[in-house]
Amino acid sequence: MKISEVISRIVNYYPPLEQEATVDTVKWGDTEKECTGVAVTCCATADVIRKSVALGANLIIVHEPLFYNHSDELAPLDGAAAFTAKKQLLNETGVVIWRNHDRIHGGSPDRYKRPYMDGIFYGVMKELGWENHAVRFHNKPLIFRIPETTGLRLAQELMEKMNLNGIRVEGDPDCKVRKVFFCEHVRGWNVDFETIHLIESEDIDAIIPLETVDWTVSLYVRDSVQLGRPRVMLEAGHFNFEELGMKHMLTWLPKLLGGTVPVHYVQSGDGFMYLKRADSQKI
Repeated sequence: MKISEVISRIVNYYPPLEQEATVDTVKWGDTEKECTGVAVTCCATADVIRKSVALGANLIIVHEPLFYNHSDELAPLDGAAAFTAKKQLLNETGVVIWRNHDRIHGGSPDRYKRPYMDGIFYGVMKELGWENHAVRFHNKPLIFRIPETTGLRLAQELMEKMNLNGIRVEGDPDCKVRKVFFCEHVRGWNVDFETIHLIESEDIDAIIPLETVDWTVSLYVRDSVQLGRPRVMLEAGHFNFEELGMKHMLTWLPKLLGGTVPVHYVQSGDGFMYLKRADSQKI
């Protein structure tokens, strides 16, 4: 099976895109060669490319950009050393990079189900084993009522299931947690007011964002704790969160390809390392 056919099958699996423009394009390589294997990941770092090739995969399906900007524009990076070296690595390995961003965010694993559910958030829910705890919210499972736990235990569960080095905690890690909110992006924009109001209206205990700034929801959580309403925010990072959604592709992609092409999940890896003050004093 050619790489172009693999991509075509995946494209046809998803519901049609509503927007005309999409970033879901081939970012690198010749798609007319035979597919020796598929690697699914969040981001094609240099190490992911090397690991995929070692597994025999010459098609890497990514969720995030290849070259440091959403539309993978190349000209602004001309002359940057890492950019030049990465292109050389891609050419030497002969891999093809195809991005699955708009389609998986707009497509349900059951493409005939309406409304279509965001495939990334659906995948995160399934990989966490939380499907029986979901409270439906538009086209994404964002709010969950889980068996009572604490912020600390929830953080430990996320670190284990996401294979993380650690997790950043704001608020009260000892607070009781029954209701969890995947609040998506916290960027310091006015939409963060809606997030704050939803936290209050839904009586949320734990907030899990993709990324944050300090002066909106993060500060609100800190003040909430200090003013008598214990809450916790658990910050794993954008890539670390969405990686589970990409991993879930392995539950249907091998069947879609008829079992003729090996399919692997290659974790991009936790991009964060954690140095505590006590650790630095040992240096």
